Amino acid sequence: MLEVFMIAALVLLVAAPSAADVFGEAEWIRDPVFEGITTIDFYHKEDAPQPKLYGPKNVHTLLRNEIEVIGTPERALLRVTGDDYYTLYLNGRFLVQGPEPGYPFAHPYYELDIAEHVKQGTNVIAVHLYYQGLRNRVWNSADNRSGFIFTLDVAGRDGTTERFVTDGTWRCHRLEAFPAAQTTGYDTQFAEHIDMRAMPVGWRDPGFDDRAWNTPLSGRQDHVFVKQITPPLERYRIDPAVAKRKGDGHYFYAFPTEIVGHTRIRIRGPAGHRIEVRHGEELEAPEQVRYDMRCNTKYQEFPVLSGREDVIEFYDYRAFRYIEILDAPAEPEVWVMARHHPFPQDAAALEASDSLLERIWQLCANGVRRGAQGSFLDCPTREKGQYLGDALITGHSHLVLTGDGSLVKKALKDFQLSQRVCPGIMAVAPGSFMQEIAEYSLQYPMVLANYYRFTGDRVFTEQIIDAVFDKLYGYFARFESDAGLLANMTEKWVLVDWPKNLRDDYDYDYAEKRENAVLNAFYCASLRTAADLLRALGREDAATYTAKAERVKQAYIERLIDPATGL
Repeated sequence: MLEVFMIAALVLLVAAPSAADVFGEAEWIRDPVFEGITTIDFYHKEDAPQPKLYGPKNVHTLLRNEIEVIGTPERALLRVTGDDYYTLYLNGRFLVQGPEPGYPFAHPYYELDIAEHVKQGTNVIAVHLYYQGLRNRVWNSADNRSGFIFTLDVAGRDGTTERFVTDGTWRCHRLEAFPAAQTTGYDTQFAEHIDMRAMPVGWRDPGFDDRAWNTPLSGRQDHVFVKQITPPLERYRIDPAVAKRKGDGHYFYAFPTEIVGHTRIRIRGPAGHRIEVRHGEELEAPEQVRYDMRCNTKYQEFPVLSGREDVIEFYDYRAFRYIEILDAPAEPEVWVMARHHPFPQDAAALEASDSLLERIWQLCANGVRRGAQGSFLDCPTREKGQYLGDALITGHSHLVLTGDGSLVKKALKDFQLSQRVCPGIMAVAPGSFMQEIAEYSLQYPMVLANYYRFTGDRVFTEQIIDAVFDKLYGYFARFESDAGLLANMTEKWVLVDWPKNLRDDYDYDYAEKRENAVLNAFYCASLRTAADLLRALGREDAATYTAKAERVKQAYIERLIDPATGL
């Protein structure tokens, strides 16, 4: 339970940072494997020519430094970020992980007061930095932007001030314990056949000898750093509800519900001995995990033991309910460090006379909680991406269940930033995978209206309106027919429904270059939502959107509805 305490004790500072670079003289440090590797720009429309991919993949790097704090800390202001992802430890104990997904031109950092975790004297800062190198919806990866930056400003009770930053005194080690392997999902993550023989023992702790480690590369890339809107992920230990020995070296574990997190396995065995670990959401047979899952995700991995007592720590997160371990030389201890956006359990509840309805509520609430991973994921397995259409539904649910608008606010900002790629908004943001869906873009005002309705945050809402609406509707106006309906929308995919067999025999090919009924229904609803929101804010431009929505509605009735059937 130690890691729960550490996160709960972090103080997220909400004061706005100055316009200047908050990291000052701190250096952006990187694994030397990136020496001479230039960055790649993926930020173009979906149908534009694709840039050529090159550069390292699946790079795990350990960074560490020891600092001497003179006074007794009263305040210790930490600013930290990395690319793609980091896990930060202080004096051997987990402190924080991040950042949440973000574009390099708005790359998020945390600002936290960690005074109660910093001690007078020697403090060890240890970082596990990861660069995935795959082009997908998870991170803005495969672009050769990788590194870590850190500042710590300590104010002592005696009035002393000290500043510690990433620089050339830090030590760097390329971790070979995670060999390149097959990927799963939609090139979403690498399998982790972790070789514990290559894991440096005690590297997070004081006294570890890092003199044989390398000096990291130093030098900024082209990131523009912005303060993270959301707090750090909540992280806590979950033990299995069922742990059963099935046979010689064969163990089965079941958790109370579907969870998302990082599996931990404590085990001792001969050096070089390989065990098999399977994760899954379903069972193929009693106590037999379906690890090759329906969602095109295969959770089958083969860690290698060191000969010591090992704690195998899977770095990337998985979504599952069951674990199966085979060929274990001794009985393992298994637990999971669950992770998700902070989710107060008592913020919303349902009491019903029908127990089935209550179980459905609990199932859905758990899905919303587990899928909130710094973004509203369409799923935490196959794609791990934030789609705008999914964010409308899940974001609304999250607001109802938690009363917390911060993750919806981040989603709104992510999609607003995607207008740098296309003024008509991208379908998935952030991420290095470019995808466009016309109906999803038109749902953006609905997400904003929900945010304002639940939070009353007028300042941010009007900022977003001013930044987004003219560009968004100006983009779609290019595709209006003489009647005011959208037609020939070939620049973005018109989804209608997915998969195709759920389109109820809709004649997709016929409608593709005409006035599509589904797309124009969204267009009308989008304009009406925008008008209602502007009216609620007392803005004069509400009338313009009201008139346009009415014109689209009348044209829809005249041109797309059969008067004989009403369809």
